[in-house]
Amino acid sequence: MQYGGRRSLLHNKDHEVDVMTHHDEFRVCAQYACGSSARLRLTDGVLVAQLDTVGQYVLQAAFSFRDGCLHMTHSLATEPMDVGDPKSCIGIADPDTGARLEVESSPFRFALVCADGRTLLCSVPGEPHFRFRAAPEGGAFQFALSLGSSASHYYGFGERFDSLDQNGLAPDVCVVNQYCRQGNRTYIPMPLLITEAGYGMHVAADRYVRFVLAPRLPGTMVIEAQIDPGLPVLESTVFLGTPADIIRAYSKSTGATALPPKWAFGPWMSGNAWNAQLEVERQLRLSDELGLPATVVVIEAWSDEATFYIWNDAQHAPEPGDHAFQLDEFTFPAEGKWPDPKTLVDRVHDSGMKLVLWQIPVLKRLAPHEHRCAQHERDEEHAVAQGYVVRNADGTPYRIPDGWFAGSLLLDFTNPKATEWWFSKRRYLIDQLGVDGFKTDGGEFILDDEVTFRDGRDGASMRNRYAMTYIEAYRDFAGPGRITFSRAGHVGAQSSGLFWAGDQESSFAESRAVLTAGLSIGMSAVPFWGFDMAGLSGEIPTAELFIRALELAAFSPVMQYHSDGPAAWDRTPWNIAARTGDERVVSVYRTYANLRMNMLPYIYNEAVSSAKSSEPLMRALMIDFPVDPASFSIDDEYMFGRDLLVAPVLQEHACERPVHLPPGRWLDFWTLEEIGTGPSTMPSYPSDIERIPVFIRKGAILPINLGDSMHLGSPTGIRGVGYANLSFLVTGTPAQEFAFTDDEGARIRFTPNDDGLHIIADAAGSVRHVHLLILGSCGRVRAGGHNRAVWAEGGREAEVVRLEIESLVQGVRLPL
Repeated sequence: MQYGGRRSLLHNKDHEVDVMTHHDEFRVCAQYACGSSARLRLTDGVLVAQLDTVGQYVLQAAFSFRDGCLHMTHSLATEPMDVGDPKSCIGIADPDTGARLEVESSPFRFALVCADGRTLLCSVPGEPHFRFRAAPEGGAFQFALSLGSSASHYYGFGERFDSLDQNGLAPDVCVVNQYCRQGNRTYIPMPLLITEAGYGMHVAADRYVRFVLAPRLPGTMVIEAQIDPGLPVLESTVFLGTPADIIRAYSKSTGATALPPKWAFGPWMSGNAWNAQLEVERQLRLSDELGLPATVVVIEAWSDEATFYIWNDAQHAPEPGDHAFQLDEFTFPAEGKWPDPKTLVDRVHDSGMKLVLWQIPVLKRLAPHEHRCAQHERDEEHAVAQGYVVRNADGTPYRIPDGWFAGSLLLDFTNPKATEWWFSKRRYLIDQLGVDGFKTDGGEFILDDEVTFRDGRDGASMRNRYAMTYIEAYRDFAGPGRITFSRAGHVGAQSSGLFWAGDQESSFAESRAVLTAGLSIGMSAVPFWGFDMAGLSGEIPTAELFIRALELAAFSPVMQYHSDGPAAWDRTPWNIAARTGDERVVSVYRTYANLRMNMLPYIYNEAVSSAKSSEPLMRALMIDFPVDPASFSIDDEYMFGRDLLVAPVLQEHACERPVHLPPGRWLDFWTLEEIGTGPSTMPSYPSDIERIPVFIRKGAILPINLGDSMHLGSPTGIRGVGYANLSFLVTGTPAQEFAFTDDEGARIRFTPNDDGLHIIADAAGSVRHVHLLILGSCGRVRAGGHNRAVWAEGGREAEVVRLEIESLVQGVRLPL
């Protein structure tokens, strides 16, 4: 089956219908709809409705409650069921949530009712609930489910660039490599929806799915899913509760969240034009000379552009295709691009940084103008002979038909021997060079439904899943303490490290779309995600765009700049400053990079919480404030962690913006002045070019690492382990216990009581002392201390109290 939106003919029993398909072509030779009545049976808590008999198939829908969720199975059975004494109405109830499902046989209808009596989902009067369509010549089936919905907002669906709320749209689940201006296409689609009405739904399908939300009438939706004719079953799960409840339940059912190492949350450096060791070292040196901290450098153009595991210009004798190279088998010419990769990696590590290398899952077809590579030819010959590559239906090797890496072979990661062979050639990168992770690019290469994989799956099943087999294999190869940084994905992506938003042009519109993508992928249970600051493609951004994107990135899970194309297009702050003539760029970047390093204890602590709870780090407002109706309509503010409210500025020339304060009391992040109490909306809040509106939840305790000046934005001089001055900003008495955890073994708890806080270190780790920055009412300090510190320029003073770890182990009471 080809994907392309061409016209096709749908045939039902009586006539032909000409339709325009969406992304994929589904040619239908027959379609059927269930009748108006059903036969009902209840056995062991499973309610089955036999809807109709169509030729050799019996249309059935089964419902059951389990683990606080409603499970639905729509299938084509081959035998009618024995219902015994038929019932006209059957109901089942969930003891965990109090929800119940009521089903009537004639006319067939059902309703999912929550504990407070509201109908959440139901059949649609006058509409067949279950339609079945068959493709010609034994091809795929398609199921279509019509549902009545109490929801007015639909979120999730993976990484979505066009709208956070997909109501009125038709999001499909189809991995697509769309270079810039993604619109309704995405690299990371998921068959998941979350609503404001108290329910969400996961359609457990790897094949193509489309959600048509309110197609004709408000409060209705149609779910269309391609089905394997060998197993004509579609399973769905309806989760109940708030958006946060649904995200947690969905993640629990699809895979545990992987926690990246703390260094992954510092500033990243990257540029596609950095294609030689001297150039990478020059960029690192410039960053140091300008006082711009970073924790990660990504090198994309490091390999020979053929094998993607041998350094460019490295000399070696060609070996058989099954050979796994060791580092000492390569000679690195002094005049070559990479004269000493080991020294480069060691220098990066000595500076406290980590190094990530780019990867792609292909055996590349070299263009006529590219140099012949004997080792690559032997590798390809071996991979084909051993059956290590994806194959066409006729058994010949599948080659990517068009687009990026057209003509290249694709490794079959469902084949354990292929995976072992692939990584044996890359093992020296970890074991002997010590690289810290891989930027696992691509994965959107399955463009034919009929290709075959070693584990028996076909292209229709692997269009969406291939990216996950690829990055999961790299995740397992990299091992603990290292990362993958991936572009494409699908269900279960939260188990595989970090992701980024793919390719965007440098424009305010694209930056706004990236914010939407970040919030939607967070709603889809993927907490660790970032983007190329101000876009990677085309001419460099304006200074204003770069700074506004920088401010957004500083309060996002991954903060990185990256560029495509020649060196003149580098998105380094010094190149942006030089090209635009705006000297503010470097100083503003320095402030935000230092701020990011200041905030690493907070960010990592929140990342630990996200990994445990499966809730995102970059949080759409309805996750934390479901009782505030406005939170379901606001798509340009978010919580960064549980205590910071961020309102980025992504309109050109804007120096103010409206801000909605959710429920609670809020302090300005920069001045620590109390701003107001929510829910309320400020129609205009100032935002000069160097500061965006950020607010702290009153009562929050923020762990931060400050420099010697104890000011926000002060350099810490630390990129790796340890702290300059581990501090805790105490903005009031927290509503519940706050626990701080780091990657060095420390655990410190702040427990509220009647007269203030009880602070105790359950484990010290490498911490030897901490500072408390304490705010009292009207700025007055209520606890003794050693000195005062100004949080930021123009902000309030805080009392600074130094506590040695020995006293914290015993426990300290702090009156507030």
